Amino acid sequence: MQLSELTPERRLATIGGLGRAFLVTGTDLQQVLEQLAIALTASLCDGCSILLTPASGVSLAVTRRKTGSPDEAIAGTDRVHAMPFPRSDLVHGTVAVTRNRGSAPFDSDDLETVTACVEYASLAIESALRFEADRLCQARSGHFQKQVLGIVGHDLRAPLGSIVVGTELLEMDVKDDPGAMSVLKRIDTSVVRMRRMIDQLLDLTRARLGDGIPISRTKTQLLPLVTSVIGELAMTQSTTKLEVVGADITGVWDPDRLGQAISNVLTNALQYGREGAPIVIELDTIEGAATITVHNTIRDEPIPPDVLARLFEPDRRGVHDVRHSKSGLGLGLYIAAEIIRAHGGSITAV
Repeated sequence: MQLSELTPERRLATIGGLGRAFLVTGTDLQQVLEQLAIALTASLCDGCSILLTPASGVSLAVTRRKTGSPDEAIAGTDRVHAMPFPRSDLVHGTVAVTRNRGSAPFDSDDLETVTACVEYASLAIESALRFEADRLCQARSGHFQKQVLGIVGHDLRAPLGSIVVGTELLEMDVKDDPGAMSVLKRIDTSVVRMRRMIDQLLDLTRARLGDGIPISRTKTQLLPLVTSVIGELAMTQSTTKLEVVGADITGVWDPDRLGQAISNVLTNALQYGREGAPIVIELDTIEGAATITVHNTIRDEPIPPDVLARLFEPDRRGVHDVRHSKSGLGLGLYIAAEIIRAHGGSITAV
């Protein structure tokens, strides 16, 4: 086919084919330029040279001649045409197309089609550059978050360890002084709260980084684990009875993390359940999956459906949290849900 015989349908097919090629190249800038050169030399010109200088990055160049086209001198300005990429903050460069002596000169339709292809390529290049910029930004953000995770895990925990050691030494010296012992006990309680908050922040950061909360599976018996958690919680309150029912279930779970999740859910039930009303933890299996159901009587009015649907999101508290939120950051149920998800399970509230 002579270049002068291009029909409107053929020109549209060239532009459409270029678009499909860009879907394959993705963010590879060199391949974007290669596909542009291939499309232009296939039907619109005998030779093509492209120079791209991104606003940030290394310059790229592509030169291509039509298959079988002689490397001959160009005669006349109607057989060479150069155009810049459309003005952009991200893309700078030039595209030059040529026709040999045996081909017809460029006409206005030819140049419009070449311009359309160049504009199409410019959009693909901008998209690739923006995607790469976003990826680098996310990578830097993730690196920063991991640095903060290390700071929280080490630089905040270390001083707390010193406080614990210091209070233990002071307790030995003032054990006969009730007033001083009372102050030290309050310090111990505050340290426990701070450690809990730091642990919650660490777990929140792990979950939000996308890696999820890490677990280490081992053969675990559920009944002794739940009984142990109940015993720990019973030491902090005496008005509510915690009771576990159901047969023991053995599985491969992370006992520490699973115990943390159960403790978080039960702590929430203790905070928002009716004072003195029993809390029942039921163990069962449904279609081969272990289930843990916590039954408690709510303190006041039922939780609204819209709040119930978001109960396991970060910092989602009930209507009475002003009175009951002094011991944490509102992350307990969210962390419990993330731990259960890490085990391949799910958690809901009704």
